[in-house]
Amino acid sequence: MADLYQAVTTNVIAIFLIAISAVIAVWTGYFARFLHSKPSLSHDKRIYFPYIIYTSFISLWILSNAYFQSSLLIERSDIVAVNIALAANIFSGLAFIFAYLFSCRITSKKDNFSLTFTQKFLLYTSIIITLLTNIIPRINITSIDIKAIGVFYINFGELSFIFFGMLIIILLSTIINLLILHKNNTCINRVKAKYMITGIIAFISSTFLIHFIAAVIFHDFTAAWLPPALSVIEVFLIGYALFNSRFYSLKYIIFITSSTFINIIFYTVPVILLELYHIKETPFFLVLWTLITGFFWHRTLRLVRLFANKIIYHKKGNPVENITKIISEFKISTDLGISKLNTVIHSNNGIIVQVSNKNQLLRDYFKTGRNILLKQDLDVLLNDNVLADNHLHLVSEQLHKMGVTLVVPILDESKKITHFYIASKEMSNVLFSCEEIMGLQRLFERANRFIDTEEKVRKSQVLAGSIAHEIRNPLSKIKYHFEKIDSDFLSALNSLATLEIEKIHQELTEGKKALQLGTKFIDVILDELRGSSISTSFFQHYSAASLTSQALNDFSLYSEEHKKRIHLEATNNFYFYGSDTLFSFVLFNLLKNAVYYFDTFPESHISIQFEKGLKHNKIHVRDTGPGITEEQLENLFDEFYSFGKVSGNGLGLAYCKKVMESFSGSISCHSILGEFTEFTLTFPASNIQSNGELTNPRIKQHLSGQSCLILSASSLSKKLTESFNGLNMNIECSNDPCLSFTRLKDRPFNFIVIDHRLYITHYDQISMLREGKYGYLAQITPIFIFNSTSINLNNDRISVPKYTQGYIDTLNGALAFECSLEVIINDAKFAPLGSLNDKTVLVVDDMHANRLLVKAYLSKEGINVIQAASGYEAIEQVTKNNIDLIFMDIHMPGMNGIETAKQLKELDSTMPIIAVSGEYGEKIVSDIHEVMDDYIVKPIEKSTLVSLTSKWLIINKVTD
Repeated sequence: MADLYQAVTTNVIAIFLIAISAVIAVWTGYFARFLHSKPSLSHDKRIYFPYIIYTSFISLWILSNAYFQSSLLIERSDIVAVNIALAANIFSGLAFIFAYLFSCRITSKKDNFSLTFTQKFLLYTSIIITLLTNIIPRINITSIDIKAIGVFYINFGELSFIFFGMLIIILLSTIINLLILHKNNTCINRVKAKYMITGIIAFISSTFLIHFIAAVIFHDFTAAWLPPALSVIEVFLIGYALFNSRFYSLKYIIFITSSTFINIIFYTVPVILLELYHIKETPFFLVLWTLITGFFWHRTLRLVRLFANKIIYHKKGNPVENITKIISEFKISTDLGISKLNTVIHSNNGIIVQVSNKNQLLRDYFKTGRNILLKQDLDVLLNDNVLADNHLHLVSEQLHKMGVTLVVPILDESKKITHFYIASKEMSNVLFSCEEIMGLQRLFERANRFIDTEEKVRKSQVLAGSIAHEIRNPLSKIKYHFEKIDSDFLSALNSLATLEIEKIHQELTEGKKALQLGTKFIDVILDELRGSSISTSFFQHYSAASLTSQALNDFSLYSEEHKKRIHLEATNNFYFYGSDTLFSFVLFNLLKNAVYYFDTFPESHISIQFEKGLKHNKIHVRDTGPGITEEQLENLFDEFYSFGKVSGNGLGLAYCKKVMESFSGSISCHSILGEFTEFTLTFPASNIQSNGELTNPRIKQHLSGQSCLILSASSLSKKLTESFNGLNMNIECSNDPCLSFTRLKDRPFNFIVIDHRLYITHYDQISMLREGKYGYLAQITPIFIFNSTSINLNNDRISVPKYTQGYIDTLNGALAFECSLEVIINDAKFAPLGSLNDKTVLVVDDMHANRLLVKAYLSKEGINVIQAASGYEAIEQVTKNNIDLIFMDIHMPGMNGIETAKQLKELDSTMPIIAVSGEYGEKIVSDIHEVMDDYIVKPIEKSTLVSLTSKWLIINKVTD
């Protein structure tokens, strides 16, 4: 045993070299067998045959060098050593010569890969020089001085420079050929050439440093075994380049090999140290250390790779990890995941496509069990395989047409291909590396379920969106018939004013509210289905108290008793920037959730309070119902989370959170089980400060030069006059409405502002004014109420006063005052009553019920409504009639609304056209703005329709 150990340690380098020689020999045999088993490669064997001979001679060269590192060197005579050295020269020389022949073949442009005359001359000359200089005695090597194993000195002959000079010429010629290959138009050949050049340069560098500088100049041959040993790198890099069409990047190869090598050293060093210091109990330690190695190998390898990753890739990380980490983006959205993936792999057109008949060729390609399609693989296969079937050629043509170099199949849980990820590199001369392919396969193995789920959700969204759109049409028809009943039947019976008629009217009003609430929910559903964020382009300032009061009036309650259990405390009112519709939706959700428990908790009630602060304003909605547990509170605002209600879908509160965030605010909930639940809506406080003068340019533009009558106590009139400061208005004040009304025949005003207390005490005089008792000009003069003290907004007569056109807020600061004026301007309420009379509006919509509804709303304002069922009919109506305004549906069969508007603008570019659409995404809004002047979203509300009509027929005319 000791003799064996001594023999191994004495000849360790020799054994190492023999092992390398054996590995290369096995590789050569495998490569030769591979060529023999591929009849389709017969035309290319002239290329690969020189490589087989090259690797065979490299194996023999390494084996001959093993002799100088073994005990045979000192056991045999010097003559044997000289002969072995000469044989080594022949093996190395012939190896380099056939490497040169191989490089000539792969760069040859002639038929059968034949050589040029110069190449043949250099090839045959170098073979003759190699053989002659090493066969004829004393030309290359004269003698060898042997001192010990691996310690020797070679005495070169006077003509040895011929042999070594020839080797240098051959090596340089080989590199030149590979550089020519690197400039080849084929991307795959450039990559192959890089690997070959890297291997040869690594070999030449080691040979030059050790065999020339160390050996010839410094007469040191102790490291002469290294170049043969390192030649294995050259052999395998060239073989790797020949054998593959997919390649790891050199950086990744360094990353993997260095981290693995360091990990090996970590576990082998302790064993080597034990042997060197002859520590006892070595067998027990080896068994224990083997177990430790097996258990901790992967853990330490991960740590080593973590540090190697930082050193080699810095902060970027290696491609495999970077790609697989994108799974977090796929969990959020497929589009987000693909966008991040394209950035990581430097692809500018990577997309996911669904399997269909259009990509049948790709689907058939993967039926054979292939797991990825690379154009570089396909090109090599078609180039090498003259018998390749026609299907592969068709696949290659399709990839070329698509501009795609990579296709990754994406499978569902049943291993059925559902999608393809197709991509190409930003730079056409760059290939997908093996580590990128590995990362992509790992990524889509995990991301497939998210992609598949999102696809199913999208299909469901399309179906739900289609259903929601279709529901709108019957709802519009119901709304129209409600309006007809209200205007034609109940209005005619209004003079009777019986209890039965009032009950019918109340039921009709509740039906309208329910219908309006339903249409708002449809809007929310469609908005969510589009997946778009809430647009803030139509946000404006609103009074929180006013919108809350309006929402309470619109909210459908089951009984009058339920209504009495809701209490609104309107003090501390504030203004916020947002949407009235979305605010109503939030409040409706909170009320609906609380009212749900009114029957099971008969003593419960709802209170709504406002809170003003320096930085934030709040609305507190508290109910004394069942309360919510702490576990339920944690998930309360998550999508699809619901509890306690059979019909709940878990979307309401999640959307409320989204709405409040669009208002730059938040929603929170505090609850004690069995006592109460309180939702808090938080809004950012306005930082606009009053300086005693109005700053809104739109208000100045609209009210400048107007005349106003203020009816109030003198102190309040003075304060209100100061509020209108800077508008260049003619203002007259009075505290006697009766006297002022009698003078209106001789001195008319553009509008009247009255204190709400005078409105109540002089209600009869205001009624007479509206009946025309004070003249026609007084009858059509707009009247506005301002609140000198806090108003009980639950009082319908105050909140929605008869005969007046709106409120002017004078209690809540400059911002509230300006906002109230802006609301009046937006609704065209400053215009004289009946300003829309005799105007002609064209309504274009293919749905009859939609046209009837718009006509019912506008006819009440005295507007003449003309209908058109198509774009062609609309153009005909415009040419026949004097149209003041057009409402145009976007989606119509035949000529759509956009195209119709373009043709109408060619007839009259000044005619205002308002788009009517059930969609308000960025694309549709962009298309509308190109040719139309404004738009209104379905389902149409009367207030919005009349306001928009007034804007274009009154306000814009005044501005112009």
